[in-house]
Amino acid sequence: HPDIMVYNLLIKGYTRMQPANYLEAHQVLNTCVEKGLTPSVVTFASVANAYCSLGLPAEAEALTRTAMANNQLKPNATIFNTLIKGYARCRCSLRAGSCSCIVCSCSDPERAMHLLDEMERNGLPPDEITLNTIVVAFCSSKQIDRAKAVIDEVMRSKIKNGTNISPSANTYRVLLQGILRFSSKFRDEEESLKYERLCLDIEEDMLEERIEIDPSINLVFCKIYLNLQCSREFAKCVIRSFQSGKSNHINECLLLFLLYEEREGLEIVLENTTANEILETGLLHMERLGAKPSKQLLYEIVQFYVDMRKTDDAFQFILRFYPPDSGSLQFTADSLLSSHHTSMPTKKQCDHGCCSGFSNTSANISLCPKKNQASVPTVDELDLIVRGYIRQEQPDQADLVCEEFEKRYRVIPKNETKKKLAIALNVAGLQDLSTKYIVTT
Repeated sequence: HPDIMVYNLLIKGYTRMQPANYLEAHQVLNTCVEKGLTPSVVTFASVANAYCSLGLPAEAEALTRTAMANNQLKPNATIFNTLIKGYARCRCSLRAGSCSCIVCSCSDPERAMHLLDEMERNGLPPDEITLNTIVVAFCSSKQIDRAKAVIDEVMRSKIKNGTNISPSANTYRVLLQGILRFSSKFRDEEESLKYERLCLDIEEDMLEERIEIDPSINLVFCKIYLNLQCSREFAKCVIRSFQSGKSNHINECLLLFLLYEEREGLEIVLENTTANEILETGLLHMERLGAKPSKQLLYEIVQFYVDMRKTDDAFQFILRFYPPDSGSLQFTADSLLSSHHTSMPTKKQCDHGCCSGFSNTSANISLCPKKNQASVPTVDELDLIVRGYIRQEQPDQADLVCEEFEKRYRVIPKNETKKKLAIALNVAGLQDLSTKYIVTT
């Protein structure tokens, strides 16, 4: 006759089907009991998890409660953790892959909390995944205060009872993502202030628990303070990103900073610190890391300087980060030929799918024009600088910039910008220069 191991394998097979066949798994479990065999905790947990994976936590709980009543199963952490996750998960995300609710109403975090309390009464510790799942459930249903209260209660329980479970960086991350989800909808000043204080409390808790505010968490803080229009705290997060040593993180925070500064028109966001100083500090850190701003950040930086009527600074920024011909195909080819790698370039499809550019796998250099264009200023930045000089009544400087862009990056202004520059040069009495920018139809 089959032993318990055979039945366990059958149950595991049914529960791992897509979707899980909980009816067959349950039937095998019943057969196992009828034959006088004793299913293990893992067996019951597998069947319960099959129910939960299809959004049927009540059926899973009924199964385990019956087994406990019949002395087939003792209360244990594995079963409770499975049931709590089942109640806390969004049912539509289980079926469709993502939650379509604006405010989730298809999970049952209250029932999950009831089971969590029962676990503690039985001296059973929840695991971190269970805790995080409950936090997500309360956040999704816009019960942010309850989510924070769950974390606080776990901390009190840890201090009082010496339990091993404690909030991790990931726990605080999911809590902050819950706040971020609704932060743009906090229009009431009192509500915005409430959530600003909550975020400050979270920062303090993480500091006390010696949990690092890593770049991904700092970015969430950044976005929340941006939505809440808390300029001081937002600027602190941007400055904190400079210490991360992660150029991508600095890039994204600086981009948010410039978009915020542009939207709110803030000259000073911290005491005795201007927006310009914050930007310069961020760029200095990127320069030390040998990183270049992304295409979007590049445009926003130039826009920022031009709007501040510091067009010279915009041009100097371009020269500082983008050496001559750094984006031309010839420059990259020369670099490849002069490198110490002796393997010949091989022809393959580029990552962009736009050409069959040469690439050297050992040197990790691609000659795809599109890829290299991403590392140089474009006509959009040139047009911003030219128009900035025109507004500052310095068309002769705009002419010099056009010459430098063409020589260094092989970029010329758009026709509309050429027309504006030709007019400005004529007005300034520089007709000999204006002829270069006459557009013939």
